[in-house]
Amino acid sequence: MQTMNIHKMKIKSFFLLCAMLVPLLDALAQQKFNLEGHITKIPAPSYAFLSYTDGGKYVQDSILLKEGSFAFQGMINRPVKANLWLIPADRITIRPKVGDVVPTVDGTEMMLEPTDIKVEGATIASSIITAGPVQADYELFKRLLDIEIKKADQMWEEKEKLISKDSVAAVSRRMTSDKWAKIDLAAKGFVLSHPNSQVSEDYLTDNSVAIEDPEGFDEMYNAMSLAYKTSAAGTIVAQRLAIVKKFAIGQPAIDFSQMNDKGKMVSLSQINKGKYVLIDFWASWCGPCRAEYPYLKKAYNQYQGKNFEIIGVSLDDKKANWLNAIKSNGFQWIELCDLKGRQNEVAKAYGIAAIPQSFLIDPQGKIIAKNLRGDDLLDKLKKVIR
Repeated sequence: MQTMNIHKMKIKSFFLLCAMLVPLLDALAQQKFNLEGHITKIPAPSYAFLSYTDGGKYVQDSILLKEGSFAFQGMINRPVKANLWLIPADRITIRPKVGDVVPTVDGTEMMLEPTDIKVEGATIASSIITAGPVQADYELFKRLLDIEIKKADQMWEEKEKLISKDSVAAVSRRMTSDKWAKIDLAAKGFVLSHPNSQVSEDYLTDNSVAIEDPEGFDEMYNAMSLAYKTSAAGTIVAQRLAIVKKFAIGQPAIDFSQMNDKGKMVSLSQINKGKYVLIDFWASWCGPCRAEYPYLKKAYNQYQGKNFEIIGVSLDDKKANWLNAIKSNGFQWIELCDLKGRQNEVAKAYGIAAIPQSFLIDPQGKIIAKNLRGDDLLDKLKKVIR
């Protein structure tokens, strides 16, 4: 018995030692960065601000420039995306009111690395950033995307001069869609040619929240290193990709049932019989969702009598908020919610990690479109509903 007790004591001591070592190992994993900057075009005393998120912790620091110079030091676990910007001292305490014209902020996005970093130029936005290989990759990534942005903007400026005012909205919508398609293609090209870059890893992780092109995303993910695929972030991306493939265009929608705002259980299969159904994921607290309400109302008013229905699935967790949003916004279509917030069972089944998101289902129960924004929803309905 005594031997067993000694053995237990040794095990307890071992686990106690491990518990003590965890924070020490975390500290050892962190590395120091040293960022120094010098800006020549400063009209007034200004503060430099640096913000980033590392290991789930948001960090923001600020310092008053001295003769155009500033410096930040800190510890990070890995290179992280950061924002660096300047604000004149006399604007620090000003809180803009609704309708105020907010002055442009001089700033840039960069990769904060555990090394010496130099930021030099007339302004922060135009400065040259000298750091390590991750920042170099990020500069190349931004440059490739900027090329496509500038091309698209130039094309729009030329096109706008030639089209009538009545056509501006439709042409702008189409050209904006083409613009983002080319930007996505440029990003994909970078990822495929830089599979070991952290910039590629961050791009996949960030964009896995709402994957629009499963095939293209799958190609990028397969090109990535084994180290990324087996990492915590890579594993989550793989799970999200698998769900998106399951709900790709052409795939059958999965049936579900949930309580509506009248306290009655409603299922997709009961509504989908011979009808086109738009499943719209939203919440009362979602700002971007509100921008889509006018288009949803317009589509519903125009097609509700022509074998079309909308099923709204709310990610609210408070019944009063959900019901008030339905009433105040005048939603007349079917609204469902299980009051589990972001853990809504239907949202989880459909892999919804961000809202608004939507799926258009045909009368046979197949997904024929996803995330139709603005007038794109009306355009699609016009094509499929005769």
